[in-house]
Amino acid sequence: MQLKDKVVIVTGAATHIGQAYAVRLA
Repeated sequence: MQLKDKVVIVTGAATHIGQAYAVRLA
């Protein structure tokens, strides 16, 4: 796995978690 791919996956996961958290607070 390339570093760039890993960064994309981590960023995507963080965004997904952030959206879920925002929806829960809403």
